[in-house]
Amino acid sequence: MTKYMFILMMLSLFGFEERNAVRKNFFECVSQADAERILGLPAKETDHSSEENNGVSRFECTFTATENAGPDKISHLYYIYEQYKSPDLAHQAYQGILSSNTGMTGQKQVDTIGDESWLHTDNENFELLIFRKNNHMVRVKINKLTDKTSLPELMNVMSRMAATL
Repeated sequence: MTKYMFILMMLSLFGFEERNAVRKNFFECVSQADAERILGLPAKETDHSSEENNGVSRFECTFTATENAGPDKISHLYYIYEQYKSPDLAHQAYQGILSSNTGMTGQKQVDTIGDESWLHTDNENFELLIFRKNNHMVRVKINKLTDKTSLPELMNVMSRMAATL
């Protein structure tokens, strides 16, 4: 009986460690603390998913502010991390996004994050930051900007993330 209990205990420990290892992958999502610093409000993770399609691993998550910053102002942070088979494929995907937004106001290149990065905002409703480093691409969009939303925190979090790739 002791032998079976030991085996069950070991199986549950290894299964537990494996589940935790998958969830602790830094690039799966920004932390709740980082999301709250960026949004400037308490927030909770309200959605997440992952998939692999055509050789691209993709993880998405959403944080939603738990306090309204004003009437009809519920802020959301949308995060997408993608890993491509090569830096060239990631670059092509990055360029495709930029090309589809050509001519829109509020865009600028950011030279301090990753191999290439881009910021797009209307300074009222949203901020979108995309960066690529090697074969990785990260997109973060804040929807429903408030007076508490912090672009400097967004830049800090993404710079820190890019530095570890």
